[in-house]
Amino acid sequence: MADTDRQEYRKNMMLLEPLPKVITKMAVPSIISFLITSIYNLADTYFVSSLGTNATAAVSVNASLDQIIMMAGSMLAVGAASYIARLLGARQEEKADRVISTAFFLAMGFGAVVMVLGITFMKPMVRLLGATDTCEQYSIQYATYVLLVAPFMAGNFVMNQCLRSEGSAMRSMFGMGFGGILNCILDPIFIFALDLGVAGASMATAISKLVSFAILVFPYVTRKSLLHLAIRKFRPSWDILREIVAVGSSSLFRNGLAVVSAIVLNNIAGGISDSVLAGVGVTNRIMMFPFGIILGFGTGFQPVAGFNWGAKRFDRPHVPAGLGAHGGPPGHLCPAPYHPLCLGGPLHAGHRCAVYPLAVPGPARPQLGGHRQLPVRRSGQGQGRGAPLHRPAGHLFFAHRVPHGIPLGR
Repeated sequence: MADTDRQEYRKNMMLLEPLPKVITKMAVPSIISFLITSIYNLADTYFVSSLGTNATAAVSVNASLDQIIMMAGSMLAVGAASYIARLLGARQEEKADRVISTAFFLAMGFGAVVMVLGITFMKPMVRLLGATDTCEQYSIQYATYVLLVAPFMAGNFVMNQCLRSEGSAMRSMFGMGFGGILNCILDPIFIFALDLGVAGASMATAISKLVSFAILVFPYVTRKSLLHLAIRKFRPSWDILREIVAVGSSSLFRNGLAVVSAIVLNNIAGGISDSVLAGVGVTNRIMMFPFGIILGFGTGFQPVAGFNWGAKRFDRPHVPAGLGAHGGPPGHLCPAPYHPLCLGGPLHAGHRCAVYPLAVPGPARPQLGGHRQLPVRRSGQGQGRGAPLHRPAGHLFFAHRVPHGIPLGR
């Protein structure tokens, strides 16, 4: 099938195919992508745990660094993806190209700012994120290579979301999934075979992000996608920025509060011991498995809602929201902190942090329990309505996590 035929097929799929069929086509690759990401995050922790509890605690601390990079990257990605889907539905491809180019280069710029500031103020940064005296050096080693690829990580968020917005969920899955699998392969090589320790885990992560970047940018620069990415189309006008911020600010708000709550929880846990800090980090990574299913489901139908909204097919966008709000994906059925892996499996073998995940079940509950709000939130974002979504986002990520962490500190 020629590239133009594939592009026309994706447009017709989003607008004409039965909603259950198109949502499945969009959601399943998204769910797989999120699950692979969860697996490689857990694999990272698994291999580093062989180096000791202090090293595991350092990886937990640096999870907040990933969230900081994600914070503005996701705002630009979610806002741009929503606007692009509506523009493509309205057949305004030229403006859609300007939107993705604007969001992409702004995200790369934000990542560059994080990289420069992080490297310049490395030690104060890891201490702020929750590093203790005993895991500080490990945290610095891990943060170094992650910061070097921060611009590419931020760009990945934009390209990943925008591929989904045009109906290319499989390409998005391949880009993120292949990088995750590569990370799982490189981890033992860099950590053990090359004897690089925690720095090796960071190098493996950095390489996987660069490979994902190359895969994701390929269809844009070779014109195999509906969208065309080019520096000459980087023209940040007020109407584009307004649309991106209006929808993406809810993601910025949610991720910002997630960063704050994670930092508070890390500092509380680190004040007890590195074992508790490591246990909290392991729990959060296991928790991403069921949450990834929920998030993938919502991410799958957001572009469907936006595409049909832009095409003025107002009979279609409300159906996915109703489907998710009344039924939802099955991810909420598995409370992550009570997953068998939390009970002291190979991930924790020989380390004192094995028992601590059971002591902090609270942080998982708001994210898993909020699955009914997610479809409505994603549908609202797809239709360009982001402002009303700030309150539930903040409630889920901050109001529950920090109060559950305070008793742990006492």
